[in-house]
Amino acid sequence: MTKLKQLLTATTALAFAGGVALAEPDLLWFEAQGDAMTEAGAFKKDGPWTVALVFPDLSNSWRVQAVEEARSAAAADERFEDLIVTNYQEDVSVMISDVEDMLARGVDAIMIHTGQIGLLNEQVEKAKELGIPVINFGQIDPDIDYASQMWAGGESYGRTGGEWLVEKLPDGGEVWALRGIAGHSEDVARYNGMSAAIDGAGIEVTREDYGAWSYEGSKPLCESWVLSGDLPDAIWSGGADMTRACLDVFAELGIEPILMTGEGNNGLMRQWSEMGLDSMAASFPPSMFAVGLNGVAELLDGGQLAKSYWAEPEAITNDNLAEYYHPEANDNLWVPTTLTSEQISELFPR
Repeated sequence: MTKLKQLLTATTALAFAGGVALAEPDLLWFEAQGDAMTEAGAFKKDGPWTVALVFPDLSNSWRVQAVEEARSAAAADERFEDLIVTNYQEDVSVMISDVEDMLARGVDAIMIHTGQIGLLNEQVEKAKELGIPVINFGQIDPDIDYASQMWAGGESYGRTGGEWLVEKLPDGGEVWALRGIAGHSEDVARYNGMSAAIDGAGIEVTREDYGAWSYEGSKPLCESWVLSGDLPDAIWSGGADMTRACLDVFAELGIEPILMTGEGNNGLMRQWSEMGLDSMAASFPPSMFAVGLNGVAELLDGGQLAKSYWAEPEAITNDNLAEYYHPEANDNLWVPTTLTSEQISELFPR
């Protein structure tokens, strides 16, 4: 059992001993932003509960794991009768329709991984009238009154990598920036966080382009960069599976790898461990949806949540790599995770 799962299990046992909520929900790395709270008892209802997770798609391993973690957490808690997962296939019109369908079905709560802000005001207001809390797991949307909003990444993600580069390059240097998707607000936020962290440190971004947050999109880009000129001192990655692609390029070309930042992916950590690299990874945990179920339970038990939360898990570095790397799992696992070792072996067999 992972340390994270042990913590979740212990907290759940404390919070629901005898079927009565005795403690605050354990939201792990999520910290409340501001003092605004939901109204106590506003969403209280008898269980067992049926919760909907309105989700974009299952097009990559991060999203597959996010859904599996939520399903595992719901199955482990007898207060949840069912977790309904919808797939709006990145179509925001379908996203809206899925939320409306769940309201019509009378689910007890809705968790949503939003594809675009500003689109669900009417549906969220209708949900409040019906006593159904809607929790947004996506960009924090200041214009919609969700029961609560929980998110990670953003500028803090980029800042974590930027600060590591400043530490590793005390005399300054040149950096290539491997970004996500052009125009995407999350890409802009991560890049801005990195830029702010290196400002004044003598570190210059000499190349930047978009690898689409994918191995396939970033590998040819990194290869063209490496083959076209002098190497920089480091590469900053905007996350996902792009760093692993760059490391493969260096290996295939027989070039000693340089400093690179990344995200908490098991494939990257395997390369990192086996090659003896000096690296770091920020975390954007798919387990946020499993953790968020503790928040859902708090509301349905009659408790309160902050209106907004932000997660900033600790950075993975050489000092704690062994705590996060799972050599028995394949490259598709993302950390931190709430899955047990047995679940990891089943879902991500090597």
